[in-house]
Amino acid sequence: IAAVVYGMQHSRNTGMTPEDTSQETTTEPETELEKEVTVDGIQITGMSRDQARTEILKNYTWAMKVTYGEDTYEVANLMEEKLNGLLDEIYRGEPKEHYTLDTSGLEETVKVQAAAAASRWDREPKNGSISRYDAATDSFIFEGEVTGFAIDQERLAADIQSALTAKKFDAVIAASGTEVQPEITVATAKEKYKTIGTFTTKTTANSKRN
Repeated sequence: IAAVVYGMQHSRNTGMTPEDTSQETTTEPETELEKEVTVDGIQITGMSRDQARTEILKNYTWAMKVTYGEDTYEVANLMEEKLNGLLDEIYRGEPKEHYTLDTSGLEETVKVQAAAAASRWDREPKNGSISRYDAATDSFIFEGEVTGFAIDQERLAADIQSALTAKKFDAVIAASGTEVQPEITVATAKEKYKTIGTFTTKTTANSKRN
């Protein structure tokens, strides 16, 4: 009874009915776009930020790879910050009707990724050199040179950039490279390190003189 009396008094004091009181607890739904907005033709009207992100990624899933032979390098997601910046612009300001996902300005980041991929397969060449001296044969023993290998980073960076520009974020890019010859071959080392003169001095059997 006390609760009913209190409710009637509260309603008279506030000018609200019990039905009005129950409606006060209604919360606003997550912010959604009311304006007609598209990103590269993808309709995100009526979506929350997370929903819009999910919808865009259905068309632009990041899965770019660089391969050499049977090995694979996973390229870091270069569009993560770009997408976040685009969504910030749409949901924190007055959105325009049409947007496009920008892929420009990533040249330096692309070079870093190309270098990281190349380091996986690059091999430094090894020069031919003296390994040891063989006293028994009175001669130097030489180690053979080893040919190196270098990925063409300039071409690889260009291929990654082309895939970005075309928005082919799931591209599989084949790396290419060339052999790198050592500066000094075994033949060169043998010419460089050889006996150029000898001299022999005979001594007596006198221990003090020796």
